Amino acid sequence: MSIGQLGTSSRPNGQNSRAEHVFWDEPFLYPIERGVLCRRLIGLLLNPAFLRCCDCIYSCKIPSRHKILIISSILFLLMVVLSGLRNVRVRSTTITIASAAVITLLFLPLTVFAQQQEEETAFLPYENPTYGIFMQYPSNWIASTSGLADHTDVIAFYSPLQNVSDLSQARLIISVILYSQNVSLQEYTNYLGTILNQSEQVDVRNSSEVTVAGHPGHRVVLANQPAQNTTLTFYQMNTWTTIGNKVYLLTYQGEEPAFNQYLPEVSRMLESLSIRSNNNMTTTAADIENQVQ
Repeated sequence: MSIGQLGTSSRPNGQNSRAEHVFWDEPFLYPIERGVLCRRLIGLLLNPAFLRCCDCIYSCKIPSRHKILIISSILFLLMVVLSGLRNVRVRSTTITIASAAVITLLFLPLTVFAQQQEEETAFLPYENPTYGIFMQYPSNWIASTSGLADHTDVIAFYSPLQNVSDLSQARLIISVILYSQNVSLQEYTNYLGTILNQSEQVDVRNSSEVTVAGHPGHRVVLANQPAQNTTLTFYQMNTWTTIGNKVYLLTYQGEEPAFNQYLPEVSRMLESLSIRSNNNMTTTAADIENQVQ
């Protein structure tokens, strides 16, 4: 063999080493058996961790299209990992572009939705010095003292009407009931429980202990039987606490679609509630009238 032939490859013409191949001359993926890929995909979809991740995403208050986009991006990433890095032959620039695209798909919907939420969920303060009540409510809700059904009602907050055919509003009513002597939480809870047990048109869906403005409280979720001319169920969530001789009752009610739609906002309203009251001080109706005057 001559000196000029020492650097010449002994391989047949047209057969180059793998390192000499141009990137686009070969397929993106090495051949993967269909059975193996199917088993990996099924195992991923049934994986408890992936199912919990999907459940957490769908439980968030995010538009459905964003949820689907996020889950699809996560599924794509996991499929690439499970396929094995040696099954994927890409250049560093391609990896960078693909990673940037996936990260954009994951976080862009969340960023856009966060901006929308910041604009849509602006809250305004409500304060009633007479009863020591402070609470925040959504700026697109209406706070009104007109047309209250009972003399114990202090104020009502009404959800916005969506269109001219929207005749039913969800509402949150704050009531303060005055007694001549102190009343305990258990006493008032038992009293309401007796009334509810005697009613045949009300179905108690849930009854639990809660904290109301830092005080022990109770909550009952009721479902009224639909009227004859409608199939919609009317829901009512009663939350109360007792301080001295006063019972603070917060009633959230509405037909099922509106009730479920605005429940997250009402939950924030209840979380922002604070009651400034002296537990050792008994307030009379005359005291309230003098404070109002």
